[in-house]
Amino acid sequence: MQKKKTTIKNQHLASILKSKREECSLSQNEIAEILGLSRATYSKYELGLQTPSLESLLNISTFYRINPMELICALIPAKRLSCAPEYKNFKCYSNDDLSLSDQELLQNYNKLNPKQKEAINNLISTFL
Repeated sequence: MQKKKTTIKNQHLASILKSKREECSLSQNEIAEILGLSRATYSKYELGLQTPSLESLLNISTFYRINPMELICALIPAKRLSCAPEYKNFKCYSNDDLSLSDQELLQNYNKLNPKQKEAINNLISTFL
């Protein structure tokens, strides 16, 4: 009988999940219970053996209070993004990549209503 080979699918996401859990001093059992998952399922996420559902990614990002795009972008190989013409200038940013003033700017932007955001976007495009 040949043993089934397991492959690591999502190493970058796995490392993010593990580090966030450890920052909170939680066990895999505790975080799995909080998220409504089995410990085995959450363990597979941290090992990169299983991809979390979108619902799980949103629950995880909500619990850790991080932007869900940080987790979603961890699933997309940079090589694949750079090959797609529509994503030529695309870059996923986490809060670690941004200065405190840039983070504050984004937080303030997110407080604006849609018309205000449109006005800011138009103003920015005049400078580019």
